[in-house]
Amino acid sequence: MDQSIYSKKNLNRKYKLIKKINLTKDPIWELLRKVTIPASVGSLFQTFYNLVDTWFAGRISAEAIGAIAKSFPIYFTIIAVGVGIGAATNSMIGNSLGEKKERVASMYIAQSLIFALAISVLVTLFGLNASNFLLGVMGSDVAGIALTREYLDIIFYGTFIVMIQISLNGALNAQGDTKSYRNVLIFSFFLNIFLINLYIFYLNSFWNICFDPLFLARFICFCLILNLDF
Repeated sequence: MDQSIYSKKNLNRKYKLIKKINLTKDPIWELLRKVTIPASVGSLFQTFYNLVDTWFAGRISAEAIGAIAKSFPIYFTIIAVGVGIGAATNSMIGNSLGEKKERVASMYIAQSLIFALAISVLVTLFGLNASNFLLGVMGSDVAGIALTREYLDIIFYGTFIVMIQISLNGALNAQGDTKSYRNVLIFSFFLNIFLINLYIFYLNSFWNICFDPLFLARFICFCLILNLDF
């Protein structure tokens, strides 16, 4: 009996957003306002991650900012794959919730996480093995490739964080919740700025400045979004 009551309370807590935003009955313009504006703000702050790194690198040297700039096209392979996973997760879970199949929706969440983890391994292997060739195509010399790889490799090692994070966000979006992820991104953006300044003044290391704060901020963002879903 107690276990049944607990299960109902947990289910109501997990899907409370469906009561606040009814994606099948609420007016379309109201839904657009409630869903798209927070999602747009979140995407904006996600872009600011890289802008912060670029700005601080520009204060150090031209070589540093050049190395980061050349890493962006390769880094977008992670984003491209992640967008696909997020869209698929959103679609499958949203359809299941609309059909009142909460158990099926929970299964899709688990399957999406497993798929995201498996794909992240492939993307990491691709990035670590193809980066030299791709940077060479962009005109980098040996020294430039080595400099960019120091920044880029850490990003690829953290691919699993980005993929799982996007998968979990897809589950939230399917419920009409785009505010939670927006808030997490805004928090981790300012955390990234704080950590970069901390590394500049106390560690005085360029590559620690560039990737360690970003990696740590994304990991904290991942933990927060994980807590929101479960």
